[in-house]
Amino acid sequence: MNLDKVKIFDDLTKKEKEQLLLFCQERIVKNNDILFKEGDEANSMYIVKKGIFQAFKDNKILWEIKKWWLIWEMAIFQNKHKRNASVKSLTDSILMVISSYAIENISKNYEKIYKKIQKIIIKRKEENKK
Repeated sequence: MNLDKVKIFDDLTKKEKEQLLLFCQERIVKNNDILFKEGDEANSMYIVKKGIFQAFKDNKILWEIKKWWLIWEMAIFQNKHKRNASVKSLTDSILMVISSYAIENISKNYEKIYKKIQKIIIKRKEENKK
């Protein structure tokens, strides 16, 4: 696995990406599987390694999530405990999963990486408002 293709992590050094990678686990998701539903506990963030996902709410499609994009990192990094939309796979897919426990570990033991990621996510949230 490699985080070099995850654009949101461009500001991390190679060493920081390698350290973050230690907390990633791979997960295989089948076509049409629901990754999580609106209201579910936000206990992981996901990086799409292969495949396409769709975010939806109230049967309305919000957006597609493609290769190397993050899924619901904001819920984890902003201490929101519930998902505000549902996500399902549109293809057989592979995810890199970082659990909230791992992120908590990163925040304590790799504070510099955690703060960089937090800053990146806040910037991304502000860009999405435009």
